Amino acid sequence: MNEKDLTVKDVLICDDVRKEENNKLILVGVYAAGNIIILGDRPAIFPRFFFVIKIGGKKGEYRLKAILKDPDGKVFMDFPGFGVKIENEDLSYVASIGITGMVLEKLGTYSLEISPEQQSEIMYRFIFDVSQQKA
Repeated sequence: MNEKDLTVKDVLICDDVRKEENNKLILVGVYAAGNIIILGDRPAIFPRFFFVIKIGGKKGEYRLKAILKDPDGKVFMDFPGFGVKIENEDLSYVASIGITGMVLEKLGTYSLEISPEQQSEIMYRFIFDVSQQKA
């Protein structure tokens, strides 16, 4: 399958993702501002942290990878390949990337870059800001 047949439709950030037996997802602690995380103390330690990625495209099986970059543009975390299976072109597939014990120290703009597993071309870049809570 050609990964160019895929489209990332949306990305959410939340504290946890749980999958029910009936295949429904429970998203816990969705960040309401979407792409802004406000920290109280630094460093901030997140016991669990998830990116929920909504993907659509042509029917088939695909392999993707993701890289999280810090405000300096350096690789903060690297997520090895994950599978996406589109069974119905009229529906979206939801993938989640979970991090346990994530520590955020730097303020600024982070980016999650999603690309085909065997290619360097970025198919989607999700930007989010980390700022300090004002006293």
